[in-house]
Amino acid sequence: MRSGALSDLAIKQHHPESFPLDIGSSISTHDAHLPMHPLRGIKLPRNIKNKKTVARYPINDIKNMSSFVNPSIKHQETFRSVMEYRQKFNSQNVPQNLETAYKQRLQGNYTPIPPKAPSKLQLEMSTQTASASIRLFNHTEDENVSKFNQTNPELSNLLTDRSKATLYNMADEEHHPHLLKVLFPHERNMKKLSDSEFKHTLASYYYDSPSDIETINKAFESSTPHLDTRKIFPSDNLEI
Repeated sequence: MRSGALSDLAIKQHHPESFPLDIGSSISTHDAHLPMHPLRGIKLPRNIKNKKTVARYPINDIKNMSSFVNPSIKHQETFRSVMEYRQKFNSQNVPQNLETAYKQRLQGNYTPIPPKAPSKLQLEMSTQTASASIRLFNHTEDENVSKFNQTNPELSNLLTDRSKATLYNMADEEHHPHLLKVLFPHERNMKKLSDSEFKHTLASYYYDSPSDIETINKAFESSTPHLDTRKIFPSDNLEI
C-alpha cells in the first residue's frame, strides 16, 4: 500500500474534483422527491426518497456548469471553478494567483504543485468511522435535561435543553461520551453550541449514513418543548 505523498488520501486531497463524493454527501446535494398521490386518504411513506443514489464525479458537473454559465470562456471558468472546489476541501493544490497560473498553463511553462503527505489528523479523520449505536427513543424533555445535568455537570452550560434532550432520544447513555467527544473535540477550547450548531456537527460526523442523519433529525424534532396549557388556562386545574 502506498503511503506518504503517493498515498490514496494524498492524491484525493490533491485532486478532490476527480473523486466522487460519498453517498451521504452526494444525496444531500440532490433534490428530495416528496411522495404524492392523486387520491386523497392514501397513507404516504414517511421516508424521504432521493432522485439519485449514485455519486457523481464532481469534475463532470463543474465542466458542465462552467460551459453553461459562460460558453465563450468555458475553459477559464472551469479552471477557476476547480480551484474554488479544491479550496472548499482545504486542498493545497491551489496557486496563489489564479490568473497568472492560467496564463502559464496556456504558455506551457506551468509548474505543478507537488502533493504533500497527509497529516496525522487527516489520517485519523479518514480512518474514523461513525458509531452504529444511534437509534430513536422517546423520552420526556425534562427528564433528559435533568439526567444530562447530573451526569455531565461540566457541560451543562454548553448545550441547550433541546440539544440535551436530543442526545437521550438518539442514543443510549453509555454512548454519550463518544457523541460528546464529537461535539467538543478540543477539551481546552469548548464553547456553547446552539441548536443549529449541534445538529450540523452531528450531521457532518454521520455524513455517510443517511439513516443515522434521519434518526438525528427525528430525535431533534421529538425533543421540541411542548406547550403547557395549564399555564394558559389555570382554571382547568380547579375542582368543580
